[in-house]
Amino acid sequence: MGYLFNKFFNGFNKKYLLISIISSFVTSFFIAASVALVKYDILRNYYNVRLVELAEFKLFLFIFIISFILIFLISWRFLTQQLVLVVSLFWLVFLIIFSYYSPTSSLVIGALISSIPAIFLSMTKSIDNLEKSVKMKEKILNLTIQALNIFIFLVIILIYFEKTKIDYVLPATLNLSNITNDIIYAQHMMDRWNIFLYVFAGLVITYSIILLLFRYKPSVKIPFKKISIIIITVALITQITALSIAMVYRLKVLGTSTYDFGIFIQMFNNMKSLNGMVTTLERSVVLTHLKVHFSPIYYLMLPIYVLFPNPSTLQIIQVLVVASGIIPLWLITKESKTNSFIRFVIMVVYILSPALITSSFYDLHENCFLAPLILFVLYFAIKKNTIFFIVFSILTLLIKEDSSLYLFFIGLYLTFSTLFVNTKKKDVKTIFYGIGLLISSLLYFLVITNYLNSSGDGAMFWRYNNLNIDSDMGLFGIVTGFLLNPSYYLATLFTPQKINTILILLGSVGFLPFFVKNLASYFLLVPVIIINYITTYPYQHQFGFQYFYGSAVLIIFMVLLAEKDHQNNMGFSSKINHFNLINFLGLLAIAVSSVHGISYIAERVQIVETYNNKKEVYNEMKEFLINFPEEKKVVATGYLTPYLADRYYLYDYSYYDLSDSEVEIDYIIVDGRIASEKLEDIVVNINNNGFVESTLSTEYILVYEPSE
Repeated sequence: MGYLFNKFFNGFNKKYLLISIISSFVTSFFIAASVALVKYDILRNYYNVRLVELAEFKLFLFIFIISFILIFLISWRFLTQQLVLVVSLFWLVFLIIFSYYSPTSSLVIGALISSIPAIFLSMTKSIDNLEKSVKMKEKILNLTIQALNIFIFLVIILIYFEKTKIDYVLPATLNLSNITNDIIYAQHMMDRWNIFLYVFAGLVITYSIILLLFRYKPSVKIPFKKISIIIITVALITQITALSIAMVYRLKVLGTSTYDFGIFIQMFNNMKSLNGMVTTLERSVVLTHLKVHFSPIYYLMLPIYVLFPNPSTLQIIQVLVVASGIIPLWLITKESKTNSFIRFVIMVVYILSPALITSSFYDLHENCFLAPLILFVLYFAIKKNTIFFIVFSILTLLIKEDSSLYLFFIGLYLTFSTLFVNTKKKDVKTIFYGIGLLISSLLYFLVITNYLNSSGDGAMFWRYNNLNIDSDMGLFGIVTGFLLNPSYYLATLFTPQKINTILILLGSVGFLPFFVKNLASYFLLVPVIIINYITTYPYQHQFGFQYFYGSAVLIIFMVLLAEKDHQNNMGFSSKINHFNLINFLGLLAIAVSSVHGISYIAERVQIVETYNNKKEVYNEMKEFLINFPEEKKVVATGYLTPYLADRYYLYDYSYYDLSDSEVEIDYIIVDGRIASEKLEDIVVNINNNGFVESTLSTEYILVYEPSE
């Protein structure tokens, strides 16, 4: 047997063995997925993963095993230089079938986006192989596969135009993937994209003029470094100032609510008083926030809040925390020897990133620490500073229970980053860091989620119920669904509402994360899929909420990886004096991020005018609330709780049962700005529960006290 084994692998380049196995595994999965798309109906494939049956495993395993054996046998002898090309081909085959049967055009847009890495990697591999001394038949094979890939990509484009002509019909099944035929962008968003075209054209023209000056007037010296530092500094200060003003005035107009600001002000007041991270607002009982989300990282904010105990302080701290991420980002660019132009691009993109800017819009969240701390973890991994790498990894874990997910995939990236590059040198320390992150983040996640499930409010796995073929099967049900029906999961990613932010998110980095050569880099894209897009919980994929801090910085970091992969490739040179792919996409990133980022901030800054129009009203309401007796136990409507959160007992009216209260409530305070019909219902309910209006009521704030 040993003799036959050795003979079988005789002449095989053993350094490709692991990659060949992985490539054959992935390719076989795509083949099985393609067969499933053809065999099963559209309802199962796109709308309802619960239509999957366990009996389908037989066909899946048959196709997968046969494909794996055949592809591996062929690749180990004949395709060692074409593994990437083969994987990209079968991925595109799956995408073209997915597009053909897709019920809406947004799914085809998703297929086109997903095909970009395959097209790029196959082109890069084909070019690399052409430059090497390989046999003519291998060159012909490379070009043939590349031609097929490009042909498939063009056909998918044609399918998109055909899909736009087809009337959409709602399915006669449970629509777990939330597929619709809604428009992707409203008119005001389309106007922004039109502005982007002008900005991008202007940047290209300016860049071209600079190139011409360098070529025909070499004596002309442009102080690019000084200019870029000035632009970055001005942009950063302006962003911090404008965003801080917008968030502070959101508080001034009583535009912040219990969820998610009142609970944190009450929590910080209790922390300041040494009562721990306790709130009554969050779940209408005395409860530590650590039983809802495990986020001791908030204690890093506490010293500043103790010095400046004002709700506005928390809004400003969050903006500053996110802005501080530019420090590790700058350090990474220096350590990676990123060229000056891409360094400038990456700084501008970080400052004006629509995903990062809008993540601060929904008031305070611990997630804001993800932006700087993830970048510090990456920096110290690159720097190979073990102590600080461990310190910042621990700090990242203390942000929230799901922060371990980011570290887990960073660990995968670090572990496999030397596997997919042509180098004999193994970076043992980086591999050690990666394995350490994999183990520690996984253990931490299991321990903390078990704590939340057993002693706390429970980990919020319900947000991913759309992925499970049977809720009773737990994780096994999700894995089974993915193996047997991957088209459903892909469809879930590319509904119109999600395409809305995907195009801005990727456009704001110039789609550069899709131009990395090292396949391990794609592990860093997984968190954005899991956290933001695979779930149908609406807030996680919408801009304006706190879920993009971690995934956005990983995508920005991938821009640096793309630049690094092409530093020594003259075909994709990234020097300032060459107009090339990387710099071109860098200009695209600046245009998208600046137009959308500035627009989002400008929208929010308009709240200053809102405040000025009714300054007396807002100030009167604020003064009434902050001077309300601190010792009183209060139930209040949502937008009033932030200014009442200096008391230990405070409850949100919408989440508090007056008819079944174990606490003796002193006052119920109602916002007079509430729409009249809803306000009438509230008053009736309050009266029915034994409360009458108090003489403390004002024109805009209604106060009720017990009738006895």
